[in-house]
Amino acid sequence: PAYFQSFYDSIYPGEGDFVSLFLTSGWLVVTAPHEVNMLGRNWSAAPMFSKHMPNWPTGTEQQVVARNNTTSLYSYRVLNDYPVVVVYGLPMSTILRNWRQAAWRDGLLLALALAVLASAGVALARQDKRRRLAEKTLDESQQRYRALIEFSPVGIAVQQGDRFVYANPAVVTMLGAASADPVLQTPVLELVHVDSRPAMALRAQ
Repeated sequence: PAYFQSFYDSIYPGEGDFVSLFLTSGWLVVTAPHEVNMLGRNWSAAPMFSKHMPNWPTGTEQQVVARNNTTSLYSYRVLNDYPVVVVYGLPMSTILRNWRQAAWRDGLLLALALAVLASAGVALARQDKRRRLAEKTLDESQQRYRALIEFSPVGIAVQQGDRFVYANPAVVTMLGAASADPVLQTPVLELVHVDSRPAMALRAQ
């Protein structure tokens, strides 16, 4: 027992944790941390021996541990070919503390990610607002420019090849047409006085 006690003390995990060696008959042989009042006692009436081990030689259970009257999660294992049971336990407070720390960390990371996404969403919304404003400004500018051309008393036309592709009302009036369609459908040279056609053709080259 002295050798086992020394060995178990060397692997004692930490405050609140425990590691113990029982005989399968329920007698506690070694425990770390070392507690004299628990050694030499028979624990066969404990749930691990009376309830769990008969059904399965290895398991993990949760119960209030007598040594410190705290709820712990412990794992036990009956060693093959030897009448001994190894038990290792952790207080639920320790397990939950680690879980809470991980939960806080994950929660902070999630909050940070949500903040980044929210910032990105605000930036995208602002960019979309600026884009819409720019499109609206451009559209209004085009409408003003179109109105300026449409209501201009000066004839304005756009020529592609030998025909006009656009002629404002002033051009239509100048040519005596009823609408812009005949103007756009007629070759430009035919709309020009015969004497001016050679010069017009030269300018078109």
